[in-house]
Amino acid sequence: MKAGTDGGSWYWYEEVPADHPAPHDKDGIVADGLGDAGPAMSVCVSCHQAAGSDAAHPGHDFVYVQVQ
Repeated sequence: MKAGTDGGSWYWYEEVPADHPAPHDKDGIVADGLGDAGPAMSVCVSCHQAAGSDAAHPGHDFVYVQVQ
């Protein structure tokens, strides 16, 4: 979305079913915005920043590698 190497450079969106345990609004939206504030930062970035940090978190640049 913008130049940078932190989660605020990414646009984050997640929607879950109403009965999902993740924190969400009445429409099931967990996050909808840049990762420099609010749920996008506290929920999405806080988890995805671990991508590529060690063998248990494969991936890079906030993107996890899907293991089949």
